[in-house]
Amino acid sequence: MLDFDNLRKGTVSEAQFRRLLEMGTLELTPAEYRCLLSKYQLESSLVQYKQFIDNMDLVFTEKAIDKDPLFHVKQIDRETTLPARRVYQALDPKEEQQLAAVIRSFRREIQNKRVLMKPHFQDFDRTKNGYISKNQFSRILHQFNLFPERSALDLVIRKYVDNGNENEVNYYQFCRDVDIFDEGTAEISGVDIVKQHIDSFKTFQKQPKPTSFIINDMPDSVQDLLARFQLKIKEFRIRVREFLRDFDLLRLGKITQAQFRSGLSIAKLPLSDTEFRLRPLYH
Repeated sequence: MLDFDNLRKGTVSEAQFRRLLEMGTLELTPAEYRCLLSKYQLESSLVQYKQFIDNMDLVFTEKAIDKDPLFHVKQIDRETTLPARRVYQALDPKEEQQLAAVIRSFRREIQNKRVLMKPHFQDFDRTKNGYISKNQFSRILHQFNLFPERSALDLVIRKYVDNGNENEVNYYQFCRDVDIFDEGTAEISGVDIVKQHIDSFKTFQKQPKPTSFIINDMPDSVQDLLARFQLKIKEFRIRVREFLRDFDLLRLGKITQAQFRSGLSIAKLPLSDTEFRLRPLYH
């Protein structure tokens, strides 16, 4: 757009602005274009393209961030682009009241019957995109005996048909609205369930651990200890003779107590002090 703004005033004509949007492959409907003009057009019919570009650049970063090194840039997530991905049908105030009453009745029935609806909706959602057809949506409501009057059902479908067509129902948002315990996202009396759960830990009283008894794993006799050694030697294929013979240079078949204990430790057969005091083990 700088090519049309020779004086760098940040404005271009309406025709230039529209031409540049078309060159940028931004296909806008006449209503969308008029909406842009209502925000960025001046009384002199010039369009503030610089302000428009600055707002678009917020997708990447904040302007003049170098002046505040500690500034935290908010990450772009699904909620940021949600308005561009949802096309809601308009409801008048009377219809909004009727819809709210139907949603409350759904919420009450689901809470009383202790049913979890989302898995049943997901059975029809092969691609896991959060949408199913109107017929599938009605079948699930029939299955749980939640089918309202035809006029009320039409209001519910109009509320959650937000994918740009009239056949796909956003069951994911419907479950969030009617199932107050679904994923901890809904609110009860203005208090978030997740917040309630976190706050419950502030008053949580930790119970003292019961006194544990020390398990006596000591061998009853030398034979018991030797049996344990034999089991471990057989399991790990340990050649104990090789570890102890290194201390018996004269091959007399005798070594000191310290050498005996060191040899077993090297062979990964450690002895506790109590086990080592079993005198018949090495005498």
